[in-house]
Amino acid sequence: MSLIFITRIIRAYALGYVSVTGPRLLSLLSLIRRNNVSIDEKLRRVLHVFRTATHINRFPTTCAIIVAGSTIIPRLVINALRTILNSFGRGQTWLKQKSTLRLIHFLSSFLSAWLSFLLLNSNKKLPHRRISYPPVTDKNDPTRQPRETALVVRPNLAGYTLDFTLFALVRALDATIGSLWTRQSHHIPSRPLKSFTTKFIDPLVFSSSVTLIMWSWFYHPTRLPSSYNTWITRAASLDTRLLHALRAARSGDWLYGTPTPAATILEPTCTNNNMPAEWGNPAKTIPIPCSVVHLGTTSSCELHALQRFKKGFLFAMRMYLPLQLFLRLRHASVKSLAQAIIGASQSSAFLGSFVALVYYGVCLARTRLGPKLFSRKTVTPQMWDGGLCVLSGCLLCGWSILLEKRSRRMEIAFFVAPRALATVVPRRYDRKVSLPEYIRYRIIADAPTVPIS
Repeated sequence: MSLIFITRIIRAYALGYVSVTGPRLLSLLSLIRRNNVSIDEKLRRVLHVFRTATHINRFPTTCAIIVAGSTIIPRLVINALRTILNSFGRGQTWLKQKSTLRLIHFLSSFLSAWLSFLLLNSNKKLPHRRISYPPVTDKNDPTRQPRETALVVRPNLAGYTLDFTLFALVRALDATIGSLWTRQSHHIPSRPLKSFTTKFIDPLVFSSSVTLIMWSWFYHPTRLPSSYNTWITRAASLDTRLLHALRAARSGDWLYGTPTPAATILEPTCTNNNMPAEWGNPAKTIPIPCSVVHLGTTSSCELHALQRFKKGFLFAMRMYLPLQLFLRLRHASVKSLAQAIIGASQSSAFLGSFVALVYYGVCLARTRLGPKLFSRKTVTPQMWDGGLCVLSGCLLCGWSILLEKRSRRMEIAFFVAPRALATVVPRRYDRKVSLPEYIRYRIIADAPTVPIS
């Protein structure tokens, strides 16, 4: 058995392990910094992250099995068939044919993906939970113990491979479209059109993806993983009462000109930021001034966008700069330090602009530009605050990717694309319908490894 194949499997497992533990460890940083949590509890949580990633039904094992299915297993099968044929004194001509070798590789990949699919969907912990009841006593039987809990059985759900399926789908589409573009792009007569397409396809993919993600964060947070919701909330630093008001306006519980129970949501925000409480009441003020969205810091939407850029930049810098410095520890020098600062600053500018454009997009639609393009009879303030202003911010923020290096735009775009697709499909489903998802998983997992003839 060739050592290079074993190295590939170990590398695949290691990459899968880092991809699973890395984000979870980053999410624990806020817990580690807290002084009211004991060292034992912090250590227990960290060790739990490292330990659970090694379970056989987790993503690292899946990576190793899939790579083994396309490297070692076909080699073992071919050697076994060659030994069997030699023992029977049969020729091996058919074993050397390309069609035979392709069939062996396909079946090996198919079976390894089948095994990984079954392992990833074999988690039996989620289908059950315990719920509490008030103590129940039996007067006729005083020796009977009170019943305080009962086991409730949930449906046996599948869908743990969905994220990987969507990731592989995006990569397969990228490989297919990239191959077709390479072969057909020379037929495009217009060089500016070709240059424009090459330059803006990645920003377009990213912008479309984050539009879905941010829209889900505003109005459908259950469609996103909890870690995503937490991270976006921290980066946006949005007053939760503003978020609740936008959701209430979307659902029709927060209406202009009509007193409703939800009409007072923003009044505490106004009083806490030295603004009249009436400014936050839609029954008394139409429309709500942007100063309320700015939390009283300024009445200028442009200045507020700059403030949000600064805040987002510093938030990202605390994350990106240590990472950039860590990556250059092996070759520490003044030049590498400068490169770390420049790289972290560029990525932080991207994230700061992302946050600023979300806020400015909202203001641009609801007060700065929207009412000047459309009259109140055509698009009412309720329509702007009921979703259109948020849509404007979601559409605008993605173009901040243009501040990133061109080489990184594709990486970032195809990182968020699977997450965006996950917001429009169910994340868990009954195991009775898991076969169609397995077929998609199998076909798509093979697609990036099959050369396009």
